[in-house]
Amino acid sequence: MNDAYFDHQLNIQTEIYYESYSRGAIHRYEPTDYIHLEKLFQMIKPLITVDDVFVDIGSGMHRVPIYAAHQLQVQTKGIEINKQLYMHALKNIQAYSKHHRCHIEAINCDILDYNIKAQDSIFFLFNPFSVHIFKKFIDSLLSIKDLQRKLLILYYPDASYINYLQYFNEITLLHTIKLEDYDNDKQEMIHIYAINYEI
Repeated sequence: MNDAYFDHQLNIQTEIYYESYSRGAIHRYEPTDYIHLEKLFQMIKPLITVDDVFVDIGSGMHRVPIYAAHQLQVQTKGIEINKQLYMHALKNIQAYSKHHRCHIEAINCDILDYNIKAQDSIFFLFNPFSVHIFKKFIDSLLSIKDLQRKLLILYYPDASYINYLQYFNEITLLHTIKLEDYDNDKQEMIHIYAINYEI
């Protein structure tokens, strides 16, 4: 089953070609493979509660938040700085909502302008920006007063992201999912980190 099949099942369109380029600290749009999301969700499902909120940072056309809501049955959000991608995400949420009850939100802003909510508990990143911005995001996340348990998911993690996380005792690598071409590309994996998590 290819990505177009999953889009059809969800009544959304995320396979549409969108020409974008990396601009300074912001990386270009590229959708996440559904088969990789299936592996990820199977891994984290035992860790999920009904109160969790899944946040995709750099959510593009909203494939990940919609599929996460569908598979994990939790509230989801997508944060996207590109206005065109955000507008397309709104259409996808509306189309999905015609056939499914859900709580899916799209937010058009820079992640550094987003006020992380206490209930935001699962963060998904597919290398959306430079390590400079990533560091500011992590610092902001860890500065939350009375920080509760969080999961941080890095898809195709950049080495600079991984290296920065090693400096924090409160962040623990929980799982690594090696994807099908890992032997040829060591970046082809998913890292799942626990923050203030009782393992």
